[in-house]
Amino acid sequence: MMTIGAVADYYPFDARSLFENLRLSAGLYYGKININKMANVLDSVFLDNNNIEIITAGIVESKYSNNFVAPYIGAGLDFYLLGIKFYLNAGVMFSTSGKYEASISEGNYINGVPAYDNPALYQQALSALKNELENYIGIMENIYPVVRLGLTYSF
Repeated sequence: MMTIGAVADYYPFDARSLFENLRLSAGLYYGKININKMANVLDSVFLDNNNIEIITAGIVESKYSNNFVAPYIGAGLDFYLLGIKFYLNAGVMFSTSGKYEASISEGNYINGVPAYDNPALYQQALSALKNELENYIGIMENIYPVVRLGLTYSF
């Protein structure tokens, strides 16, 4: 995952209060995510509650990709020590849904049948691969926790 973003901070409390270093943050992130799952030569992959077995003599692959612009909200705390400002920020980034892909190469066997000999079973296996990847990613597809730590020094 790669992200870049811009965040604005708001300090809601008076500079003399106990909570003066507490801040609220909001902004936008741009990001890219790529996840690949692959089974290789002489592997068995069980899908769809073990109803589909793919014996690989080639490659079985599923991919997830997402390019997104996501709003971010969070809260943070600053503190100073020997002229250095340390900060901690925690929040949530909300993204759009990504794209799922699956492929089963020639040389693979689905339930004992060559992959391309039974188009219906082939499509069912592809669908099961995509579903497994969706389950693997789960809720994290649209909501990402963000923790930022940092320090700054002023001359």
